[in-house]
Amino acid sequence: MSEDYKRTQKVLSTCHFCYGEDDSLPKAPIIAMGTRAYLSCTSNEELLPGHCLIVPIQHHLTMLEGDDDVWDEVRVSAYHSTVM
Repeated sequence: MSEDYKRTQKVLSTCHFCYGEDDSLPKAPIIAMGTRAYLSCTSNEELLPGHCLIVPIQHHLTMLEGDDDVWDEVRVSAYHSTVM
C-alpha cells in the first residue's frame, strides 16, 4: 500500500464527522439527516449561540469536492436552519 493511501485511511477512520467502516454513526451529534448531508451540533465551542454545521455524508477534504447534489442539499439545509 502506498503511504498516501494509508494516511487517507487513517484520516477517514479518525474523522469525527464520518460514518465508520461498519456504517456506524458519526461521533458528532446529529440534529437532522438528509440524503447527502446532515445537520450537526458543534462538538467544540460555538462561534455564535445556536451555531451548527452542515456536513456532507461522504468525506470531502473541502466542500469544493462536493457535487451539485451535495451543494443543493447544503443550500436547502442552510435556508431551513436560518428560518428555524
